[in-house]
Amino acid sequence: NALIKCGETQKQVGGAEREFIQSSAINFLTPFRNFLEGDFKTILKERKLLQVKRLDLDAAKTRLKKARMPDARAAPQM
Repeated sequence: NALIKCGETQKQVGGAEREFIQSSAINFLTPFRNFLEGDFKTILKERKLLQVKRLDLDAAKTRLKKARMPDARAAPQM
């Protein structure tokens, strides 16, 4: 009798596990895969573009600072 109850319980656990896996695939994995294939690629492209723009801005600031340095040194000598 105990073996029968144990077998039925194992069957219920197996069914719950199957249902959980199917539910997880439908509710989480599918939307997550869609995000990775679509939006995430766009986000990575925009991030890379933003990083390039930031580096360009840093380089421009450095050039401006270097261009002003000789002017600042030359003014007190006059």
